[in-house]
Amino acid sequence: MARLIAVFLAALCVAVSPVYAQERIAIASTELIPIAITGSADKRINAVFMSEGYGNSSQLLADANLVSVGLFDQEPPLRNYKAFFNFALVKADYADAKLAFSDALDIGDLSNQLVGRYFPKDRSIALISVNSSTEGGGSGGQQGYLIGSATLYGSFVDQPARLSPGADIGYVRAFVHEFGHGFSHLGDEIVGNDGSIDRREPRAGEIGYANTTTVTDRSKIRWRAWINSSTPVPTPSDSSYKDVVGLFLGASRYSYGIYRPKLNCMMRSTRYPFCEVCREAIVKQIYKYVTPIDSSWAVVGETVTTFNIKLINPEPNTLMVSWQIDGVEYDYASGASSFRVSESLLPYGAHTVKVVVRDTTSFVRDDPQNLLVKTQEWQVVNSPKPDFNRDGAVNMADFFLFADAFGEKSV
Repeated sequence: MARLIAVFLAALCVAVSPVYAQERIAIASTELIPIAITGSADKRINAVFMSEGYGNSSQLLADANLVSVGLFDQEPPLRNYKAFFNFALVKADYADAKLAFSDALDIGDLSNQLVGRYFPKDRSIALISVNSSTEGGGSGGQQGYLIGSATLYGSFVDQPARLSPGADIGYVRAFVHEFGHGFSHLGDEIVGNDGSIDRREPRAGEIGYANTTTVTDRSKIRWRAWINSSTPVPTPSDSSYKDVVGLFLGASRYSYGIYRPKLNCMMRSTRYPFCEVCREAIVKQIYKYVTPIDSSWAVVGETVTTFNIKLINPEPNTLMVSWQIDGVEYDYASGASSFRVSESLLPYGAHTVKVVVRDTTSFVRDDPQNLLVKTQEWQVVNSPKPDFNRDGAVNMADFFLFADAFGEKSV
């Protein structure tokens, strides 16, 4: 990856203060080009491909489309949850096309200026491809891992950062790998430091990821739900265990003292798909920001109220829907997107109608925070109506019944 680097940054839930030496970046104009918009920006995760490094290259739009396909049409679980994302291109023209960044630039300011013009900053991610050839003077291969802040290495240069079909398809998969870092906080599963034997003990910061650990006690391994009882722990790094989740030595560019869940995975080599543990982490991260209940509303009738929801469905659809009144589940409404409630179901007084949507995907085995369970509630009150003789009309006959009964004690 000597020619290009990818940076995934800014903005899930962190306000970033710009820290850099030069003056604030001067932007002459911007243009939003939708690539794959699935819904409202405030109810999706917005992935925004940015034009840095391209100048006026006609390759920009083609590369943005290529990255969109690489991220959301090919690799599970992202392709299964494509409907939970918007993907767009933000094209920016700068007053100084060759503006160079220092190696320590906090690129959150760039995201705030560009992404924030079109999308909510607390649920958007900027994707940047920057030339890191000798002309660009970049450091190569570096990227920020934290959503909300990342460091960009390299420069704006006239030579565009190309992602051409065919020859550079591996780099599109590198975008997927970097997405694992920036979006889901996954660690590298690469063994050794540039191929050398590294016997250093990993630093504490290297083990804070969902897919790396220093723990060898089977009962305490964070991905123990994925390890079969017949799989030895630690797990031998040979081909007989290539298809199982275990505890394989080497990760975070260390050869000793730290372990990964699979022999091979996207976070080790882009030739492989995400392993089961990484897929689980991605799905849980999606549900931190998106609820599958896209909208909800109630239609009130004379004697029946209908509660409705519209869902964002994964593919295949693994959502289960249940409806409750005051905590009691009504089986006949299971799986339905609407729930008809008649007065006969509600005694006089206040009640809570709730819909529970649970994703039963096989991608997730361990969800202690119930991230994959989302609810919507309505507070309703059933008040007595003054049709005391139940003839379908409220008139003087009802008044006289009321007057006759006034003051009497109920039995």
